[in-house]
Amino acid sequence: MSHRYIIVIVFLATLLLKATPIFAEHFKYEIFQNLTEYRKNEGLIDLKEYTAETSFCGDPKSPLKSNSGAVDICKRFVILFKRLNPSEGTTAERSDGHPASSISSATPKHAAFLNYWLSTQLRDKNIPENLRPLLYLHLKTHYDKFKGKYKLTDQFHPIESAHLEKLDILHELYRQYYELKNNKLGGGEKKEGDRDEGCLNFLQNCKDNYNKGLEKCLPQADNQFCIALNRFRNLYEEDKASFSAACHNKTLPSLPEIASLRLPKAVTGGTPKIGGDLVQAEQSSSTHQLPKIVDDVVFSSFFFNKNTQIIVRPSSFSLQSVYPNLYKLLLLQYTSLFEYDEEKIKNNLMEVLHEFLKYYNLNRGNSSVDLFIKEFFYDYYKNKKEEYEKIYAECSNKKPLTSYCKLYYRCNDQLRDDLFSIKEDVAKYLGDKAKSYQQALSGNPPTETEMHKIGRSSLISLHRFAIVSTVIGVFFFLFSIYEVCKNCLKMYILFMCML
Repeated sequence: MSHRYIIVIVFLATLLLKATPIFAEHFKYEIFQNLTEYRKNEGLIDLKEYTAETSFCGDPKSPLKSNSGAVDICKRFVILFKRLNPSEGTTAERSDGHPASSISSATPKHAAFLNYWLSTQLRDKNIPENLRPLLYLHLKTHYDKFKGKYKLTDQFHPIESAHLEKLDILHELYRQYYELKNNKLGGGEKKEGDRDEGCLNFLQNCKDNYNKGLEKCLPQADNQFCIALNRFRNLYEEDKASFSAACHNKTLPSLPEIASLRLPKAVTGGTPKIGGDLVQAEQSSSTHQLPKIVDDVVFSSFFFNKNTQIIVRPSSFSLQSVYPNLYKLLLLQYTSLFEYDEEKIKNNLMEVLHEFLKYYNLNRGNSSVDLFIKEFFYDYYKNKKEEYEKIYAECSNKKPLTSYCKLYYRCNDQLRDDLFSIKEDVAKYLGDKAKSYQQALSGNPPTETEMHKIGRSSLISLHRFAIVSTVIGVFFFLFSIYEVCKNCLKMYILFMCML
């Protein structure tokens, strides 16, 4: 076959395949519910079976003949297809007389899985890019040799890398889920109260892939993938109690619910969320007049120059990420990442709250901060309220020995109050405090009722702010006088020397 002829075939194959959808929208990501059966049949592939149906793969005229790996994948695909898709009118048709798969009647979902299987085989076996469209076209051209109950052409197309990555995530989640369910992940001696190695591997796999999935579906606004990820979550939540034996009677933690699917359309639609606005990199400033929250570092060291201006000086010792946990939460539209370690779960909760309070304190003079408070507590905090209150109760009565209790006391420092004492309505407390602070800045002191609401500690905070502002003003005034007097003294000494 001439080189020019191969180029023409590749070109035509690419055009043909691009004109065909990846597969039906309904089955875009819903292809792993029968993964156990698929993997079982994949393990039973024998290149000695279905020899008549696979003969075209290694034909001397085949464009694949120069690559043995591509020929092998072609044969394996045909055999797996035949096992999953018996021919029309039969349930066990095989050229070698052996029984076919016991799987239930073939469906388009099988073809969608086969399409995924072929894409991953071509990628993992490093088949050259120029051969891949030829393999697809070769299989389509010779479909009459191995056709089954359902047509291949409607479900058969190279999968874009972005979709393939998302399917890989779902594949890993379902694979380990079914292996744990079938007790294939156990092993090793178990101690009372501990999860065994297989259970921990499953949880770590869930953490890695579910969190990766959240980062793919939410910032990219891929609603179909979010729905598929949430369907796995629902399956996990329904069955996690039955996994207790495999995990030595330890209860498995819940996977985070995807917030954008939980909230009603009236909430998720319409006006863009403040949190999303604060982390959008495309805009230099927030449309709500609040400072951006960026996934970056800031420089905290500074000095005064000769003109008494504050100059930021980069320092390798002062680099710090300001709001890493809050940034991630807002980027994921108030959906928390999955964690299975109990202490880390509590620590993550308090990290988010501490960073939110830091941001609140720096911006409580901004009238838009009240909207951010309401959104944060409605979309996030109220769903975690019970967990937060347990932490408050635990940490308020003991020394801060754990990392999350240390964060609890750091939150109290930000509030200049005790979280446990205001746990019933933290959002209202912050809103009232911000309103009073804004009134004080505008020259309108809070009323007696408002003073009572925000409490003594908050009033002390306002007085401290006024005192600190006064002290700074006096400092700059005295510094200016010093500069003037110093110059006058120099001139006087120079004058006396000239006499």
